[in-house]
Amino acid sequence: MKKKLIGIMLACAFLVSACGTDQKSAGEGTSLGTTTEEASKDASEDVQTSAETETEADAVEATYANFLANKAKVHINQDRDFGTYFSFEKDKDLNYTLEELTNVIISNYLGQFEGAKIELEGIEYSYLDCGNDGNEELAVCIHTPSLEDWAEYLIIKEIDGKLECLYSNEGWSRSRVGINKYGYIYGDGSGGASNHYFEKSYIDAHGNWHYIYGDETTVFDCSDTEYPGDIWGGEGEHVSLEMPLPGSFVFFSFDFNNTEDEKDNIFSYAQYSGDYENDNGLGGYFYCKLIEDDGIYDDEYPLKKFYDAVGIETISIKELNELINEKAEAEGFTPEIASAEDVEWKELEYTFDPDIETFNADNFIETSAFFPIYLSLRNNEDASTILHINADGSVEGSYYSSNYSSENGNESKKNEFTGKFALKKKVSDTEFAITLSDLTLKNEAGTEVVKETKTGVKTHTYFVTPPGVDDDGKNFTLYLPDTPVSSLPDEVLNALGDYWREQLSERETIGKCILFGNDGKKYLWLEF
Repeated sequence: MKKKLIGIMLACAFLVSACGTDQKSAGEGTSLGTTTEEASKDASEDVQTSAETETEADAVEATYANFLANKAKVHINQDRDFGTYFSFEKDKDLNYTLEELTNVIISNYLGQFEGAKIELEGIEYSYLDCGNDGNEELAVCIHTPSLEDWAEYLIIKEIDGKLECLYSNEGWSRSRVGINKYGYIYGDGSGGASNHYFEKSYIDAHGNWHYIYGDETTVFDCSDTEYPGDIWGGEGEHVSLEMPLPGSFVFFSFDFNNTEDEKDNIFSYAQYSGDYENDNGLGGYFYCKLIEDDGIYDDEYPLKKFYDAVGIETISIKELNELINEKAEAEGFTPEIASAEDVEWKELEYTFDPDIETFNADNFIETSAFFPIYLSLRNNEDASTILHINADGSVEGSYYSSNYSSENGNESKKNEFTGKFALKKKVSDTEFAITLSDLTLKNEAGTEVVKETKTGVKTHTYFVTPPGVDDDGKNFTLYLPDTPVSSLPDEVLNALGDYWREQLSERETIGKCILFGNDGKKYLWLEF
C-alpha cells in the first residue's frame, strides 16, 4: 500500500510540474517555477520519510520475529513484574530467549510446588499498538498448566534495537489478565464467592506503565438477619453488620495510588441488581449492575451511620466515578484506548522442547513421564486406598476407613504397604505391562489395637490387607496420559465407572494415568 501511495505522489508531482510549465509558457502573469521546484522537493522528502519509516518498522518487526524464533533476547524489568505466584524478583540474569524464559517459568513453579506436574501447553503471541501511536509492541502468553492453569503474560517493546519487557504478570483460574490493542490492561481475581479484585492500568506510546486503580469488592445479602456477614472495616478490622437492609450490597475499597496498606483507600458501597455485566472499561470495577439510589448515602441511612460509627469515610458511587475519570485523565488514559478491541492471540509454532526436571526417561519404564505417580482405587465400594509409584518403581500405599457406633465407639480399618513394580514389556509409547513384587504390609493383617480416651470412649483399630492389594495380583498395565481412548479395553472402561466413561467419551486421549490389574479382582487405579 505504501509503494502505491508513493507512486501516486510522484505522478502528481510530475503532473503539477507539467501544468506549471504550460501555464508559464502561455504568459499568464505569475511564475510557477519555484512552486514546481518546491512540489518536487516535498514529494521527494515524503518518499524518503515514508521509506525510512517503512525501514524502521520492518526492523522492529524483524526483531520481534527473531525473539519468537528463539534468536533474540528480551530484558525483564523486575519493577514491571506483577506476578504473585511467579515472579522474576530473585533472578539475576534477566535477559532471556523465549526458550530460556519458558524454562525459567517452569523451574520456578516446580520449585514452589514440589512434585507438581507441569507442561508447556502452548505459546501465543499478538501485536498491539500501545498508546495508539502507530508503532507495534509484542504481547506473548506462555501456558504452563500444573496445579493451576498458569499463563504468563508479557508485553514487549523494541527500544533502540533491544527488547524490553514493559509488563509481566500471571493468570490462572482465579485471576484473569486482559490486554487490548492499545495497551489497556485489565484484570480481575476471585478471593471467594463474595470477594473479588479488579485492577486497571495501561502502557502508553513511550512504554510507560500507568496505574489507574485497583479495587476490592465484598458482597453479601444484608436482608439475611440470621447470617448477616461482615463488612470489611479497613486496616485489618472486620465489623459485624447487625441491621437488616433490603437486598444485596457490594462494598468497595479503592486504591488509586498502588500502595500496600489501606490508609489512603477510598470506600463506598451500593446495592446491586445481580444482572451480570462484563464491563472492563472505565467503570469496570464490579461484575454486576449497580442500582442508582442517592438515598443510601444520606447521613441517616443505616449503612452511612454504620461507617461513620467505625470511623470510615465513604463517598457515593457518583463521586467514585468522578474520581475514576479524574485519575484516568491525569494518566492520559482516554476512552479511545479503553474501548479498543482485545488483542487477537495466535498460536506460535515453537521448535524447542521445554526443560522439565520432573519429566524425563530416568525411570523404571524408560520413557519420559512424570514421577511420582499418585493414584487412588476406583472400582471398589470402600475406595479409600491410595498409592504412589516412584521413578524407580518402588511403591508406597495406605488405606484408612472409619465409622462410629454407640456400642463399640470409634472403629477404623487401616494399614500401609510397600512394594516394587518392574517393567515387563513396553506395549506402546503410552502403555506398559508391569509386574508387582515384594508386597509388604507395615502392620500384620488381622491384628487389633484398642485404646480408651480419658472420657471413656474406646477406639478400635483393625489392621487389614488394604483393598487393591488383597487379591495377590501381580500383573498390571500402566496407561500414561495421551493414551488413545480407542485403545483402552472394554474391561478398563467398565471399571472406570459411568462418570469417567462419560468424560472420556468427549476426548481422544486420556489425561490421567490409569493402573489396571489384569488378574485377581481386576482393580483399577486412577491418577489424582
